[in-house]
Amino acid sequence: MKKLIGLFLTLVLLLGLSATVAAAETTGALSGTITFLSGETDEEQVLVTRAAIAAFEAQNPNAKIELVLAGMDDREESIMADLYAGAPVDLITVDVESIGTYANAGILYPLDDLIADIGAEDFIQGSRLIVNGHDYGFPYAGCSMMMYVRKDMLDAAGLAVPKTWSELLTVAKALTKDGLYGCCLPAGQNNATTLWMNMFINMAGGNVCGADLQPTLNTPYVEKALTFYRDLAQYCPEGITSYGYGDQITAFCSGNSAITFYQGRVIARVFSEAPDLLDKYEVYEIPTADDGVPLQFASFNYYALGANTQNPDLAKAFLKFLCTGENAATFALSAPGHITPSLYSVKTLLTDIVKTSQEPIIQQSADKILFSFDHAAGDKGFNESANAGGVAATAFTRNGIINTNYAYVRQYNILSEMVQQVLVNHMTPADAAAAAQARFEEVLKDLE
Repeated sequence: MKKLIGLFLTLVLLLGLSATVAAAETTGALSGTITFLSGETDEEQVLVTRAAIAAFEAQNPNAKIELVLAGMDDREESIMADLYAGAPVDLITVDVESIGTYANAGILYPLDDLIADIGAEDFIQGSRLIVNGHDYGFPYAGCSMMMYVRKDMLDAAGLAVPKTWSELLTVAKALTKDGLYGCCLPAGQNNATTLWMNMFINMAGGNVCGADLQPTLNTPYVEKALTFYRDLAQYCPEGITSYGYGDQITAFCSGNSAITFYQGRVIARVFSEAPDLLDKYEVYEIPTADDGVPLQFASFNYYALGANTQNPDLAKAFLKFLCTGENAATFALSAPGHITPSLYSVKTLLTDIVKTSQEPIIQQSADKILFSFDHAAGDKGFNESANAGGVAATAFTRNGIINTNYAYVRQYNILSEMVQQVLVNHMTPADAAAAAQARFEEVLKDLE
C-alpha cells in the first residue's frame, strides 16, 4: 500500500493539480467557508482531495473548504439529523438510494444550474439522478462490476472465456482442483452479498422491487438467480458464507481463485500485492444468464448540498473545480480502474493520460484500466437502486425511478440472508425467495 501511495503522490504532482501553479496569477471573487463531509476516506483519495482543496483555496484566497472525513455509517448518522432539522449543511457525499428520500423531503439543494453550466450532454448515460425534474446529486465518480480471469489457467486447460452462466459453471468446475477454486463469491450477511445477489437477480430477468417500490422477490427470476448462486458456490473457497467485499480480492491476488467479480480496485491490488499475476490475468464482462438480460452492473457516487447551505455559490464552484478536467482525472487515477469518470470529457482526458503514462501502475495495466472506463460507460450498465422495476424478463430500461426502499434491503440483509438460507440452511431457492419476500414486506409494514 505504501508503494501505491508513493505512486499516487507522484501522479498528483505530475497530473496536477496544475491549477496550483496558476493560483499566484488568479484571484477568485469567491469568499466564505463551506464544510465538505466526504465519504472518500481511502488514503489515496484523501491525498488527492486535499491537494484539490489547496489548489482551489490558492485561487480563491477568501474561500475556505473544511474537509471532514466520515465512513458511510458515520456519514449518515452525521448528516441525517442536521438535514431534517434544517441545519445549514454544505457539501456531502450521498448514496444513490438516499438522494430520492432526501430530495422528496425537501432537504437537498437543486444543482440544475451547475449541470447546465457543465453541459447535460457531457454526463455519461445513467449518471444523472433526476428527482421531480431536478438534479439533486452531482455524479463525481462511477464504478462497474467486472470479471477477473486467470487467462493463463484457461489457456492451459483449453477453455474459452465464459460469456454465459452455463459456460461459467463449466469453467469454474474444470478449474476447481488441486487446492485451487474456480471462482469466488461473497456469501456473508453483508452489503457485498446484497450487491452480487441483486446483480444476478437482474441478469435472470427480475427485480428486487417493482416500479411501485414494493418487493418482487417471490418470483421465478429470483429462484433462478438463487439456483445459480448455489451452483456456482460449490466451486468457491470454503468459508465464503463469511466473505465480504475484500475477500474476493484476496482470493484472486493470493492465487486461491481463478475467477472473481469485483470493481476496478483489483487492478491496483494485483500490481501492489501480486505482480507475478500482471501478465496472467485479463478483465471481461461478467457472464449473463443464458436466457436473461444482457446487462452489467454499473453505478455512480454523488455529492449533494443541504437545502439550507449558506454559501451555495462557493459550494457549486468548488464542485465544478473538483469534478471536472484534470482534477477529476487525477482523482480517478487515485484508484486506477476502480473510480471511473462520470463525464465524457473526463473519460477522453483519462484515456489520453492512460495511453501515454509512464507510471508503472498505469502503463502495465493500461488495457484493463481503459476497459473499466468503457465498461462503466457502456450501454449495458444498470443499477436497480436507481431504476426500480427496470428489468422485464429479457429487457431492461433506465427508468430513473429511485428505489428509496433499497436502503432497507441492505440494512436488514434481505438478500444476503436469502443467500445464506440456501447455502447454509439448505433451503430450496423457491422457499428462500418466498421467505425473503415475506420478510421484506414485514420490514416495510413495520416502518409505516
